[in-house]
Amino acid sequence: MDSPSVQRPGPLRTWAQVVRLPNLFTAMADSAMGVLFVRSASDGELPAVLGLLMGASAVLYAAGAALNDYFDRHLDAQERPHRPIPSGRAHPETVRAVGLSLLALGSGLAWLAGWRAGTLAPGLVSLALAVLILGYDGWLKRFWIGPAAMASCRLLNVLMGMSTGGQWPGAAELLVAGAVGVYVLGLSWFAREEVRPETGTQGRIVGSLLMILGVGLLAGLPGTLEPGRLDPLLQREPVRWYLFVGVLALWIGFRQLSAVNTPTPQRVQAAVRQGILSLVFLDAAAVLALHGLAKSLLVLVLLVPATLLSHWIETT
Repeated sequence: MDSPSVQRPGPLRTWAQVVRLPNLFTAMADSAMGVLFVRSASDGELPAVLGLLMGASAVLYAAGAALNDYFDRHLDAQERPHRPIPSGRAHPETVRAVGLSLLALGSGLAWLAGWRAGTLAPGLVSLALAVLILGYDGWLKRFWIGPAAMASCRLLNVLMGMSTGGQWPGAAELLVAGAVGVYVLGLSWFAREEVRPETGTQGRIVGSLLMILGVGLLAGLPGTLEPGRLDPLLQREPVRWYLFVGVLALWIGFRQLSAVNTPTPQRVQAAVRQGILSLVFLDAAAVLALHGLAKSLLVLVLLVPATLLSHWIETT
């Protein structure tokens, strides 16, 4: 019998752990930024396209998290026995079935968004993303290419939102998607040994520097935008943009490098958690450059549920 002082998590929390519920909002921020980056606020289809793409991103991320638990069930039994599958709270075949079903649902939502936007591109990108998610969870993450595959998933998630514009991504779009990709590449390297913080110091140093580089890439965004696309306030006072990006890079760099300097399990895992949540800041910054503070808050507000839920459900 379980000790009366220890309660097993119920089904709701179990499945919230399986899909990494707090992280879904960071995936939604990626696609929301992508849509807002290429579509006008006066577009009558914007609410529907935005809602469907955010839903697609959340569902595809949930699919990847569930399949990750399925494929990692034997490793988790050794390193994370409290996870839903090794603890016996979720059956592995059920988790696999849910993950595959969510992949199909997420892609379906992306196709619906493309239909409302008048382009096949979001659906096609979602198929590529679904294949990459399966490849990462089932095989790629076990090798050196794993962090690059994870970064590519996030990059495709951003491009899925940007593809609703119906045009091939330009220099600005590729820079933003690349910045998110480089940031996640660094975060993935940083997090590879989070359960064994006494090892992997070099990886965490490289990961931290890549995360800072990802933020730094955003500094070049104004120079890649066509005339008239940069927010008027930033156009008049460009120092505001560079100051914002600089502060963001320093904040993230200090937090990650402090975990490198003192690699306790709690500090490293907290740095990974904050690194994931900080993706919302990157997405909001990209929207800020084009549309100003008001619209960037539409993305930044996703940080609220993500942060609150991260105190209830672990993000890794």
